[in-house]
Amino acid sequence: MVGKIVKGIFPNPYPAAMQDQRIKDLISYARKVEKEMFQLATDKEDYYHLVVERIYKIQKELQEIRQKNLALQH
Repeated sequence: MVGKIVKGIFPNPYPAAMQDQRIKDLISYARKVEKEMFQLATDKEDYYHLVVERIYKIQKELQEIRQKNLALQH
């Protein structure tokens, strides 16, 4: 599930990126998120739902940040 979270945040990492400290930090963050979802879940189905929901929220936040950055550039 950690891999799915990382992929949800950074879908197409290039091979050299895997050595970058930011990717290592991203993986640590994904582990933290996964652990939090595991602890909150009441069962397996709830766990998967929480993880998917969290990935969606993270993607939405990243999209909003990108849109704000694009608006600032114009």
